[in-house]
Amino acid sequence: MSASSGGKRAVLWFRKGLRLHDNPALLEACAGASAVYPVFIIDPHFLTASAYKVGVNRYNFLLESLADLDASLRAKGSRLLVLRGKPLEVLPRVFKDWGVTQLCFEVDTEPYAKRRDADVAAAAAAAGVAVSAHVSHTLYDTDVLLRAAGGKAPLTMQAFTKLVDKVGDPPKPLPAPGAVPPPGPLGAWGDGSTGVPSLAEVGFTEAPTTIFKGGESVALSRLEASLADAKWVCGFEKPATDPSAFTRPATTVLSPHLKFGCLSPRLFHARLAAVYKAARGAHSKPPVSLRGQLLWREFFYTVGSVTPHFNAMAGNPLAKQIPWDTNPALLAAWREGRTGYPWIDAAMRQLAEWGWMHHLARHSVACFLTRGDLFLHWEAGQAVFEELLLDADHFLNAANWLWLSSSAFFAQYYRVYSPVTFGKKYDPEGKFIRRFVPALARLPSKYIYEPWTAPLDVQTRAGVVIGKDYPYPVVDHTAISKVNMARMKAAYEANRTGGGSAGGGAGGEAGEASEAGDAGGAPAGGGGGAGRRRRNASPPAAAPGGGAARGGGGKKQRTVPEVLAAAAAAAASSGAAAANGSYAVVPELPGTRARRAEGQLRRGIVAATRGPPTHAARMGQPAHARAPQDGAPLLNCAETAQPAGEAAEPPQLPLAVSCAESAQPAGEAGEPPQLPTALVLTVLELLPGSQVAWSARRVCRAARDHFEGATRISLCCPHLPPVAVQEAWRRLGASGATLQQRQLARARAAAGDIAGLSWLLWRGCILDSVAAGAAGAGQLAVLEWAQRQHDERAVDVGLDVRASAEAAGAGQLDALAWCRRQMVPWDASVASAAAAGGQLAALRWLRARGCPLDRADAVRAATYYGQTHVVDWLERGGGGA
Repeated sequence: MSASSGGKRAVLWFRKGLRLHDNPALLEACAGASAVYPVFIIDPHFLTASAYKVGVNRYNFLLESLADLDASLRAKGSRLLVLRGKPLEVLPRVFKDWGVTQLCFEVDTEPYAKRRDADVAAAAAAAGVAVSAHVSHTLYDTDVLLRAAGGKAPLTMQAFTKLVDKVGDPPKPLPAPGAVPPPGPLGAWGDGSTGVPSLAEVGFTEAPTTIFKGGESVALSRLEASLADAKWVCGFEKPATDPSAFTRPATTVLSPHLKFGCLSPRLFHARLAAVYKAARGAHSKPPVSLRGQLLWREFFYTVGSVTPHFNAMAGNPLAKQIPWDTNPALLAAWREGRTGYPWIDAAMRQLAEWGWMHHLARHSVACFLTRGDLFLHWEAGQAVFEELLLDADHFLNAANWLWLSSSAFFAQYYRVYSPVTFGKKYDPEGKFIRRFVPALARLPSKYIYEPWTAPLDVQTRAGVVIGKDYPYPVVDHTAISKVNMARMKAAYEANRTGGGSAGGGAGGEAGEASEAGDAGGAPAGGGGGAGRRRRNASPPAAAPGGGAARGGGGKKQRTVPEVLAAAAAAAASSGAAAANGSYAVVPELPGTRARRAEGQLRRGIVAATRGPPTHAARMGQPAHARAPQDGAPLLNCAETAQPAGEAAEPPQLPLAVSCAESAQPAGEAGEPPQLPTALVLTVLELLPGSQVAWSARRVCRAARDHFEGATRISLCCPHLPPVAVQEAWRRLGASGATLQQRQLARARAAAGDIAGLSWLLWRGCILDSVAAGAAGAGQLAVLEWAQRQHDERAVDVGLDVRASAEAAGAGQLDALAWCRRQMVPWDASVASAAAAGGQLAALRWLRARGCPLDRADAVRAATYYGQTHVVDWLERGGGGA
């Protein structure tokens, strides 16, 4: 058909913008036209290209939107023509067959769309067809914003908000046309193949499961319902909404309609502005308000439209290059909701079923996949979202994954979402989990977020046995998140220096401040003068050859292996002198803590060459000798505390070995003595915190190098890196030694290490010595933790007479009072323990509160341990009848 036979004949090419309202391309096509052909092309690119793989829920949403658009056009006297094929092949045929004079479409700034539209525009020009492209998918023309910003996209939301304030309000939305000129004769295209296809026709065999429907009419109804409550609109703050709400989602769920253009962002913005105007300024503000959500969308479109490879790490100038792991099994477990963390699994199953999840749930699962737990590439998560989300949008999806993986826009990689506590604060009863992980539906609320902690009988009654009906956690979040923080820190340092973590350079600011403390390696030493270090920054590492890293510091700083080697050598060379009470020579360590460490190491080396004390001597140590001095960590449990030396000897460092009998004596003649494990750990604990973390994996290696018996590690250092606790458990668990398990748990309790105890609890360690260890060391926080495990999980933590006796024997009155408040049992053995420990104040406290006293037994205990002042007090009638 020739163009001369009917005047202007326009093709309106729908891609996004599946609506009649605020559609400038539609209005242009209608203006002065004798025929308008509304066309949508089923592009195989979106069904076959891996980067744009579309799941059944989103494609069904698209088909529903097309059907709704067709109905709206028919009401205006027209209809939608759905064609099949590659646009570059279909449109030139259409131009010729229909005598088209104008092609109208909405501007699309995605990379594929830019290439496609440029090729189609060239083909149109060759066919003599005018091209008219209009901006309506975004609030603003991104080119206008870029020009106003001086040609460079803002990279922060704050800067972008200032930019749009400078530019002014976006264009007002346009009304829908009153009528649409009908299409002309279709010729060969009119054989009935231009209707909206079925899912089966485009290759889907499964049925959609989403509860959300597509189409302009649905979008407008949802917009009206969302804005009907002005108070809710004005008070809306995205971070304060509930990610677990599913009966009625806590947000508008308009994002799928914005993605397909069933709803104009300009109409949404204008309606919001009217509500805000009526509220006279009393409303939330960007970035958390509803308008802020539209501006976030605009921000990422603006940045993404001018950033090459925006949806990839390689070639993306904004993305930090991070050595992510590749693990198909873990990726599949995450995608399919089989991670063993119910909050994560419920969110991923909601995504698979509904094609949608709340903004904060997306944060949780994205953080879990990347920097938080699995350390898998964010591009893999982006591909899953691209397939499953109804609202998957090229720029928004990429930007959110860049953000949440801390690859761009957001640098606080140490702020990690907990897969347990984050969801719990919104939904403590676990209703969201019960809905989307039905296997856990009958589990009591106290276990719903951590089902692996439920006793077996509870699991059986609930019909879900962990490891059989629902998986164990694929990783230990508490431990792995810290490991990943270290990896992120190293990656950030490598990106900052441009050459990894090896030395060189002039020395700038070292390290990054971290809420969780240093978790990564110390940065390599620089060249000339070192820059000022930030607070909590990593210390300089040792330079090659054993010298300190240069640049600002005059004192020598040694690495952990050097300290250990020097300590061992000092112990070997000073064995005879130590036996006579002399101090051993200890390597220099930097700083105030080093001076304290030096004294403790000297005393420890003396103790190492002496061999184990007797049981009577251990129990006879007075309370002041067991207490930490000058802020030093408490390293001993009550029964392993060593006595103060004789008058001519320096007081000795308590050796926190598994049991006192296993403390290592000096070696045979001519052999260097072996240092106790606790001494190795003491060195690590007293080094700067970041160097401890940097050397975390060397802790156990050093212990292996220095000691034969792996099960003798007690890990009493309060701030010992989690990896060392796990290594000790691996060794102990392999031997199945019940006694050593109890000793390990007791030592962690005495050290106040709740994180370590939680990890041991998860691993099934025997914990019936925890209360005793905590009570003897006065660790009230650990006692509270133990009480919770006992009450909520029926874990045997030893809240019995042993805990009261340990507190009494150590003179821990606060712990004794706590035990009494919690009705922890006591009997005459508790008073005898106080007598044996020489704790007269504790004995008086107990008797004043009615604790039974077996006077004869208490006298025997005090006599045995040499507590003459207690014997005198008891024989004078102290304690009453």
